[in-house]
Amino acid sequence: MTVEQIQQGAFGTSVDAAPSGPLGALDGEAFLQLMIAQLRNQNPFAPMDANDMLQQTAALSTVESLQQLAQSERLLMGLAQASMAASLVGKHVTGLDADGEQVAGIVTKVRFAIDGPLLEVGDREIPIGNLLDMTVSGAEGTAP
Repeated sequence: MTVEQIQQGAFGTSVDAAPSGPLGALDGEAFLQLMIAQLRNQNPFAPMDANDMLQQTAALSTVESLQQLAQSERLLMGLAQASMAASLVGKHVTGLDADGEQVAGIVTKVRFAIDGPLLEVGDREIPIGNLLDMTVSGAEGTAP
């Protein structure tokens, strides 16, 4: 496993768990409306089979469960990032600020923004997803 893989896994800022296909934006409500429209507009000479109805209901339940799982996963990822950011206070880090400039120094504070935690190093901030390196030297966490 390379350092880049570890950094991407540990320091990545977001995980998009939503499906990316054409139905990726279809939520449970839209799915239910489509199912109701299908029932209203079905051929009266060949109505929907009860098994088909059960399969669609099960599919609706699965879609809703996956959406809840994705939401929980995003929440868990945010909590993990917050915990990791807090643990970096007092440690020497290197990363890129919002302008893409490299910043190195001791983390003195963590600020929590909508896009994720920001590590304060001197008078600059490093988004946690832009962290490149961290070093701990000695018990007090001072940089070498």
